[in-house]
Amino acid sequence: MKRFFTLAGFAIIVFLANTTLQAQSTLASSALSKNTVLKSEVSASVVLQSFELIKSGNTIKINWQTATEKNNNYFEIQRSIDGIQYDVIALMFAKEDAEKGAAYRYNDQEFAKFNAEKVYYRLRIIDMTGKSVLLDPKKLVLADTIVPQ
Repeated sequence: MKRFFTLAGFAIIVFLANTTLQAQSTLASSALSKNTVLKSEVSASVVLQSFELIKSGNTIKINWQTATEKNNNYFEIQRSIDGIQYDVIALMFAKEDAEKGAAYRYNDQEFAKFNAEKVYYRLRIIDMTGKSVLLDPKKLVLADTIVPQ
């Protein structure tokens, strides 16, 4: 089921999550590798396969893929032009049946108004209890396609 709402003037589509998932985990590293396990102290567990940025015309496509998700509620997409101060630009709820992984996409068409040479994006993963894990940012040089930080 989809819900529409706005955040800072942007229309956002979110997918409602299955709220019956429960898991216990321990704190783990949030550094990205081929298959990074991201866990918060209490109850979120997400195995992230990829997180990529692609510039296409006046849009930056933000794509990420999970291998598994347990007790995941939603993702917060954050943007920065200096790599220090981040703003939340969208929320994307975890997909139902994401226990075996899911693909997520968000298109940022507002980045151009900053007239920056680089733009940074990062994800925050929030579980059903409100605990979160903040991923390391990725940097996109606007003249290139994908540049990890």
